Amino acid sequence: MILVVFFASFLLSCLPFLHSATNHSISTSICPKSFVCPHLAPSKYPFYNASDTQCGLIKVNCTSYGGEIRLGRDSYQIHGNFVSDSSIWVVNNMFEKLVQKESCHLPAISVTRKKASVILPMDSFYVPTPKWVMRTGTTMMGLKSTNTKKEIEKTHRKLTLILVLAGSAFILILSRLMFIIWRRYKTNLPSYYSSKDDISPNNEDGSLFYGVSVFSYTELENATENFDPSKELGNGGKRAVYYGKLQDGREVAVKRLYEHNYKRVKQFINEVKILTRLRHPNLVVLYGCTSRQSHELLLVYEYISNGTVADHLHGELSNPSSLTWPLRMNIAIETARALVYLHASEIIHRDVKTSNILLDHNFSAKVADFGLSRLIPNDVTHVSTAPQGTPGYVDPQYHHCYQLTDKSDVYSFGVVLIELISSMVAVDLSRSQDEISLADLALNRIQRCALDQLIDPDLGSNSDAEIMRMITSVAELAFQCLQYYSEIRPTMSEVLDVLEDIQAPGRIDSVKPPPPSEASDKTVLLKDFLPSPVSVTGEWHSESTVSTTLSVT
Repeated sequence: MILVVFFASFLLSCLPFLHSATNHSISTSICPKSFVCPHLAPSKYPFYNASDTQCGLIKVNCTSYGGEIRLGRDSYQIHGNFVSDSSIWVVNNMFEKLVQKESCHLPAISVTRKKASVILPMDSFYVPTPKWVMRTGTTMMGLKSTNTKKEIEKTHRKLTLILVLAGSAFILILSRLMFIIWRRYKTNLPSYYSSKDDISPNNEDGSLFYGVSVFSYTELENATENFDPSKELGNGGKRAVYYGKLQDGREVAVKRLYEHNYKRVKQFINEVKILTRLRHPNLVVLYGCTSRQSHELLLVYEYISNGTVADHLHGELSNPSSLTWPLRMNIAIETARALVYLHASEIIHRDVKTSNILLDHNFSAKVADFGLSRLIPNDVTHVSTAPQGTPGYVDPQYHHCYQLTDKSDVYSFGVVLIELISSMVAVDLSRSQDEISLADLALNRIQRCALDQLIDPDLGSNSDAEIMRMITSVAELAFQCLQYYSEIRPTMSEVLDVLEDIQAPGRIDSVKPPPPSEASDKTVLLKDFLPSPVSVTGEWHSESTVSTTLSVT
């Protein structure tokens, strides 16, 4: 690219000189070497006949008595000329009259140009002639132009050299500047654009990308029957999930990212990199993906048939008898185990919510959607980055201070615990203003000792003292998780220990999950994605900072 620009600039810079040289050769070839006015010797360059407009520098009007030459605003009669040194002598009649009237004390007169010119060199000048050399008694001036043509050619060469040097310097500076910009742009490119793991879109089948299989777009298009709307499991506006069946018979959930931009590719790569390094029974399994150069970005997961926790609490699959308290307690513990595993692997999920917790046919929990997850070394306290997440689940201290820690997941998990207790949604605009956020509502109820106003009455806490004991203990744990200051919140390991202590030994194992409903085969995976919020009541299109800094305190 730089070579093309350099060549074009050089060519453009040379055009004026080519044009000038062409015009010069044409004009000199058609101009006569000299011309003759009546009663005068032949005159040559730089003087030219008025009829030859492009043949010299100083115009001479030939007349019947000789000729006239114009100097400044006045015309002067030519008295004589000398071919040998290209000089013309002119008469200053007005000055002669002044001398005769003795009205002038200084007989010398000088006619000069207003400013220097690269066309007419400085050694072309008007010379006042002493009166004593004139036999006629007439004061005259001599216009001398010896070597004028040579000097003009010399000046043209100098001017050409200066312009060429200036143009070359400009081109070199411009090229250097463009190189610096290009190099900086290349340096700032995301690592996945220059990764050694690049995959050619023409060789996708059977390839590996970060250790997972790479599916061709055509294969997944066929698996989902050309992304048939009837196969759609969920749609979040910028991404949708479809049920599919691969050629080997595996049932899959295909997540389709509609936008193929920097942010989407970054999330796509991030989720693949994280899921390929993790193995846990309570994490969703990633089977593979399309190439990053594919027509669309597609992620292929194991198919989880029983929907999400959100669906069963307050969605399409909600049923008073579907999620009993023992099942909810199991879901809380299994989700906590998954988060403990993530934190031990130096990963912060950053989008923990009930719609990202999938349930299989045995109601076993599987945490999903790692598009916003971040790697954070265990030896640092936080990552400074712009807040991202879902309204109602975002850690308020992270939102205000832009400091992401593992305690941010703890806060989000606290909201999940309240949802399991209340069956309420995390954000409900129909509630009073100070209770739109479920976290705010729960803190208010617990502080006022009004837990009965928070508990879902279908859980049977009024008739079962053991269930009431566990719910109360979980509510107290959730209260600690929802504290504003992260230092006060427990770690996920501590949360897991408390939950396991709350659960009565042997009680959950004896509980059988209810049979799946007829709609369970068409439940959703990662359904109802919400945009990141500025607050729980508004839309927030936040992006992670370009350069994430790790701050150690």
